[in-house]
Amino acid sequence: MAIIGNMVVPQFMDRFLARTGVEGQERGTPVQPDRQDNLFAPVTPLHRTHGHFGERAKPRAFFANGQAGRAAVVMAGAALFFVLGRLRA
Repeated sequence: MAIIGNMVVPQFMDRFLARTGVEGQERGTPVQPDRQDNLFAPVTPLHRTHGHFGERAKPRAFFANGQAGRAAVVMAGAALFFVLGRLRA
């Protein structure tokens, strides 16, 4: 959803992700103190390619050109207003 939102309203999504991005990556449980990380040096042994949020990851993502995404949203909004106008009349 963040990718589609960024195609349609990029400035809003930049501000939204700046406010909520860090909390969205945090977990409620602490990690083990001896866990390796790549903050100061690369992790040399094989490590997992999926983290704690891997079960929520999707194998595919929808992709559309930013201009096409914005145009689709404008057209959908226009169609919605048209239908609402016809229902009201």
